[in-house]
Amino acid sequence: MASKKFDKNTLKRLFFGYILKYYKFKFFFVIVLVILTALASVASSLFIENLIDDYISPMLASSHPVFTPLLKALSVMAIIYAIGVVSNYVYQRMMSRIAQRNIKNNS
Repeated sequence: MASKKFDKNTLKRLFFGYILKYYKFKFFFVIVLVILTALASVASSLFIENLIDDYISPMLASSHPVFTPLLKALSVMAIIYAIGVVSNYVYQRMMSRIAQRNIKNNS
């Protein structure tokens, strides 16, 4: 099997002649959602570290722990996860609709 070279003209035709011609708004919206999903993923990872260091460890040393700050922090964490899940769902759904429309139009 012979390897094929990367063709810049095909990429330009696909991107400028097709994607930005028919799906300009959806394309940029998907890019924003992908970035938002990635940021939510990174923020949730960093938030777990802060949650353990700032809330859980001090509560273990306390004889009478107060759970209110921990519950507030967990609520913020739940919101971050929800933003990530919703943005991931929306951009996956948009991309599948675009792909299905392309298959239908090109059949």
